[in-house]
Amino acid sequence: MHPDDVGPSGPADEASPARGDARRHRPRGYGLVLLAIVLAILIASVVQGGALAQSVSLILIGAALLLALRTAEVSRRTRRSAAVLVVIALIVGSLSSLPSVRFVPAGVVLVIGAILIAATSIVLAERLVQNPDVTRQTIVGALCVYLLIGLFFSFVFSASALFAGTPFFASLPSATTSDYLYFSFITLATVGYGDLVASTNVGRMLSATEGLTGQLYLVTVVALLVSNLNRRGRKEHE
Repeated sequence: MHPDDVGPSGPADEASPARGDARRHRPRGYGLVLLAIVLAILIASVVQGGALAQSVSLILIGAALLLALRTAEVSRRTRRSAAVLVVIALIVGSLSSLPSVRFVPAGVVLVIGAILIAATSIVLAERLVQNPDVTRQTIVGALCVYLLIGLFFSFVFSASALFAGTPFFASLPSATTSDYLYFSFITLATVGYGDLVASTNVGRMLSATEGLTGQLYLVTVVALLVSNLNRRGRKEHE
């Protein structure tokens, strides 16, 4: 075969599908997801109570879910279904904050928020597992999942206290959103300052579950990222 016969359809192009597949499986767009998560945490911790703060937090959590689905490149039908669920969650959240509406307990809104957070975490985690390479976007995605775990348990703590009708903390008769967030993240990081302690059996069980989840996540995810990073480094040196 003459060298000139090897053109755009030659060996160079034979590798292009593989490169295309790699690009499709490479995660992108995690920056916007991280921004939505951080803003949701900040608003929930700084602005206490009020319909506006609750609605904004749910909007940001819903936006994080939709952005995660877009990043995972799921079908449009799935994204449309998720958008409908987010809209329903916003409507329920807005109704529950109105003084004249009594048929929507505040705990239901927290459960809906926890479901949205869990769905976002699952979508991001599945996308990270499918990605064989360690990139900046991979690190950002892993950070998103870690923050979502802390946010999820703060919602669960608050909801458990509302449904049980008893204070969640032994030292606080009435806890705020920032208290739940603070306790959740120090539990996730297994810091354990001791200033806030769960008072109920359910609260202790949930706290222990979050601590174990945080440790398992760090051990498995960090180990996987380091392993893939070392593998990538060896390939570059070969």
